[in-house]
Amino acid sequence: MGRPKKPARYKTGLILLKDNRLARIHGNMTGMSYKITNYILWKAVSEKRLDGLQFRFEDAAKMLGIKITMRGDYIKEELKKAMVTSVEIQDVNDPERWEAFPFIKYIVYDHGWVTAEVNEKIVPYMKDLRGNFTPVELQTMARCGSYPAMRLYEICLSWKNIGRVTYKVSEWRKLLGATCKTYEAFSQFRRAYWESAVNYVNRRSDLSIIPFYTKEGRKVTNITIQICEKKTVDVPAEEVPEPLLEAAHEPEWEQTSINYSLMEREPADELQSLYEAAGATPSAVCVWRKKYPEDALRWLLGKIKQAKPKDVGAWLGAACKDGGWLMNAYRIEMQEKKERVKKAKNTAHFVIPEIPTDAEPILFDMNDAMEKALVSVIKQHLQNGDLNVTAKRALVEHRMQPAEFVARYL
Repeated sequence: MGRPKKPARYKTGLILLKDNRLARIHGNMTGMSYKITNYILWKAVSEKRLDGLQFRFEDAAKMLGIKITMRGDYIKEELKKAMVTSVEIQDVNDPERWEAFPFIKYIVYDHGWVTAEVNEKIVPYMKDLRGNFTPVELQTMARCGSYPAMRLYEICLSWKNIGRVTYKVSEWRKLLGATCKTYEAFSQFRRAYWESAVNYVNRRSDLSIIPFYTKEGRKVTNITIQICEKKTVDVPAEEVPEPLLEAAHEPEWEQTSINYSLMEREPADELQSLYEAAGATPSAVCVWRKKYPEDALRWLLGKIKQAKPKDVGAWLGAACKDGGWLMNAYRIEMQEKKERVKKAKNTAHFVIPEIPTDAEPILFDMNDAMEKALVSVIKQHLQNGDLNVTAKRALVEHRMQPAEFVARYL
């Protein structure tokens, strides 16, 4: 039956209201310590007190997807990180003002029971909130797995009503905890933090996000994310009530806002043979076809001709692995294509006065190489929002207005 789904509105009760400044902190924790920290904050809000917060570690681990087989020093180190890690909260109106403090004041671990006290400095960011706050469903956030992915989910959630968020690359590094100098180069940050976080948010949360990159010369300076809410969200089978399991049948990739039917589909067996001919193993292709839409896989085959990798099998594996670049790059290109088509349709409103209004259009012969090349040239210029002399002359010769051409060939 595949991976089960549940409605995105299906909530578990572990909902923590955060001031938006708290959702956009600068910090650097591990995935486990951040899950535990948020669970303790939720306990403080639900019990309306800061100290004496007590719970069984095993209960919290089950709710937040932490492996309960972990014991001893590992748990101790993670709980200590939750206590000692300071976070920075920026004043939105004054970039020169910020405050930093740890969320947790102290933690005691006693034979599986955790007792904690929350720092009173956090109270203004969680109590009597008005307007600028974000409800965070902790189990949905925890499913994102890593700390960068959870932080990216939380940040996008705080901007969901706007639908877009833009930060400088340097700010994204701070928000996702990429504080090590190793990740100052954008390529390193993108490979180690960014692409994996985007992939996990899209696959495991109730949000669908598409990043766009702004460059100055060859350097990426800003990243803008388009945000929308999905109708369903992937969850492990044990987390889904039986009635929801019965209704779970949509393939994962249909949740996004991208239209994956932009390209003509090939027969399934032919796609399999194309990948095997390219150097992929049959078992790997079967796994990829369960994870990704066939349009994206076909698009990837076309990229092989452009990239010309020395080791095609390794190149395909890097693209299709969890956290790989396939879906992110495919979504960006499809979005760009949609924008080019939209621009072309706007251009199609122009009228070429040399063509009589009652003229019968002469169709291009797509079997003729020259005619086919002319169609490509006209397409390109319309998608760029203009018409050069060659494209205009071809349309005049074929007695075809731009709107007519777009309707027939775009």
